[in-house]
Amino acid sequence: MRNNLLHLNKTFIPAARERSPFAISFYKSLPVTLNHLNSLLQSLKATKIYWDRQNLLNNKCLISAYCFGIIAKTNRISELFKSPHKQVNDMIVGARFGGEGNQHYHIFTYCMTKNNLTFAIFKLENLIKVFNELFQDEVSKDGLTIYRDNKTLVLSNEYFSKNQFIALIEELSYISRFDIYVCEEVIEDNAIVTLFNTDSDIIQLFKEININLTNERINSNNILLFPDEFARLKAVAPYLIAMAVSDFSLIGLPDSLNENELSVKKIEEPSNEPIIGVIDTLFKKDVYFSKWVEYVEELDTSIITPASEDYAHGTAVSSLIVDLPNINPELDDGCGHFRVKHFGVALRQGGMTTFKLMKKIESIVDVNPNIHVWNLSLGSTRAINNNFISPEASILDDLQVKYPNIIFVIAGTNSEAGKVSGLIGAPADSINSIVVNSVRKSDNGPASYSRSGPALSFFIKPDISYYGGDYDEPLNVCYPYKIVESWGTSFAAPLIARKLAYMIDILKIPRECAKALLIDSAVGWERKFNLNDSNLIGRGIVPIDIHDIVQSQADEIKFYIDGESKKYRSYEYNLPVPLNKDHRFPYVARATLCYFPKCSRNQGVDYTDTELNIKFGRTRDGKKQPIEPIDKDYQDIEGYFVKEKEARGLFRKWDNIKVLTDSNIDKKQAKKVLGRDNWGIEVIYSRRYVNRKDFKDPQGVKWGIVITLKAIDGKNRIDEFIRMCSLNDWRVYPVSVENMSKVYAQSQVDIDFKN
Repeated sequence: MRNNLLHLNKTFIPAARERSPFAISFYKSLPVTLNHLNSLLQSLKATKIYWDRQNLLNNKCLISAYCFGIIAKTNRISELFKSPHKQVNDMIVGARFGGEGNQHYHIFTYCMTKNNLTFAIFKLENLIKVFNELFQDEVSKDGLTIYRDNKTLVLSNEYFSKNQFIALIEELSYISRFDIYVCEEVIEDNAIVTLFNTDSDIIQLFKEININLTNERINSNNILLFPDEFARLKAVAPYLIAMAVSDFSLIGLPDSLNENELSVKKIEEPSNEPIIGVIDTLFKKDVYFSKWVEYVEELDTSIITPASEDYAHGTAVSSLIVDLPNINPELDDGCGHFRVKHFGVALRQGGMTTFKLMKKIESIVDVNPNIHVWNLSLGSTRAINNNFISPEASILDDLQVKYPNIIFVIAGTNSEAGKVSGLIGAPADSINSIVVNSVRKSDNGPASYSRSGPALSFFIKPDISYYGGDYDEPLNVCYPYKIVESWGTSFAAPLIARKLAYMIDILKIPRECAKALLIDSAVGWERKFNLNDSNLIGRGIVPIDIHDIVQSQADEIKFYIDGESKKYRSYEYNLPVPLNKDHRFPYVARATLCYFPKCSRNQGVDYTDTELNIKFGRTRDGKKQPIEPIDKDYQDIEGYFVKEKEARGLFRKWDNIKVLTDSNIDKKQAKKVLGRDNWGIEVIYSRRYVNRKDFKDPQGVKWGIVITLKAIDGKNRIDEFIRMCSLNDWRVYPVSVENMSKVYAQSQVDIDFKN
């Protein structure tokens, strides 16, 4: 017996952040010395000398602050570069990591006026004078706190207040030096170059460097340059280059092993099945399932003559989406057949440059708003960069913010035959998309061709894994005119796209919750999450049967909640959870949060603009800590301090997927009531970059949460849970696969009003 998935609905209570005086913060609590401040002054003066000799940006300059470590948003420079015309956060045009291994540190690049730089030097000179008068050689964190709290000590300086003086010392404790960042990328092919955003006219700027550009080679701050042009840019103005990558050629499909004896020649006529978008190599229109595929060729075949192999990969991908149950019955997911709208954009060995492909994908999505799930099984042979997201992935991330009802499923890319597996290739570093790697069905281990994450040295990529076949356990796919055996992440991705389309289009589950359900099903109860394992298989392996994703076991209660955050905290402390006869909660719990953040590629490693954190657990009396989190995450709770490195590593701060697993899961002991009989949920919302206008009109972020409660005594209490929720003003909607499938079928029937 299984329990249906539940959709719980209730308006969460929004609350602004309660501002309290922050404790003074120094890097690693080390004293700030006069020598350190003088060293910073000298490095800042050196940057001014450099920019006094440069006129390409007129009155603007680019300054990079090298930090001692990975620092939180609140510890960034705010006072030193303060300007009446622009917020300091808006001056940041790049963020990357320096160092190696676990010794990473932030490098922030700022774009400011030369006058702003001059005033920063003036401000730092005055700071040093006052510092010398008050503290001589050094000041500790405690010493500065005593100075702050002594009301009789007033700062005798007309250029900044006492609070500004303290803030300057705090933020400068995190800076090791100032310098000019210079790109050192070596690229011999055509390059896609991203410039630091200086608000300059790009065409005019390049004319001054003697490089003639046309608009067709410009996409936002991304520019397509030929090898000689890239070499000239590096020679004349290397400081303009934020990042640069090769304009890659697309990788195709591993050679098939052999033809299969399986004979699949018939399939029923399509009717009202959901449509999945496929962006791939070409499609052969006379295969046996061709009526299920609407084909749009995006290559100019009057210029390019396709070869027979150019139709293989795309046709194979679409065959799995349309007819998986017949050609691979052992992987039948219970989702049926799907229609496909197939866009042929590439040949096996390329046929379309990355730069053109980026623009093409944008236009394809723009004119097909009815397609919610997009499959992209193309990728680069070259490894991603740890300091910035690829331009291809960035386009996909932006599209999924622009269109809040679409999601991309992307293949994790394959290692080339005979080469050692390395990092995944673009666009598998897309943060908002679902990236899929392959595992072997025989032992659930990574496939032999697996490439690994993470993205930006932090984001877990791939997200999940599925069965894409291997050399000794291949999948059946349809090439033009024959069924063959093959393998690849190209074939794992469309099988996940099927599941997403079923949840989004048939079960009407919001994409945030559908993504969370996929992740949650892959995590499960048994697997101990390990970041090293995640580099190859992500959060885990998704079950084959759709019922294992959208239903739960008899001893489980699984439900999803969707909402939107606009203020710092959204909360609901009145979620009823059934008690046992001993007045305890007989459950272990798991919660998965997914959201689609706005991203800024020019911010480098600080790519995601939005952070959502989730607190879930038993509620307690008292305002300081109303929730006892199941994973002991005390971030964002007054009185607790979590270092930035720990927050990112342990609690996945800035990750757009959060999985909370009960710390009590191994002990399996019923939990005592903490003063109240309910559990609570909080979603904490913060942003890296906030413009002044956003204070009045904040940008909302939609989120989806999937929660599973597993009874340690094996009892089924779902009916009691539904009744209790209804009594506590929760609207509860059971999600029945059978009923929703019937509703979908009926809703798609054309009605003839003439008769």
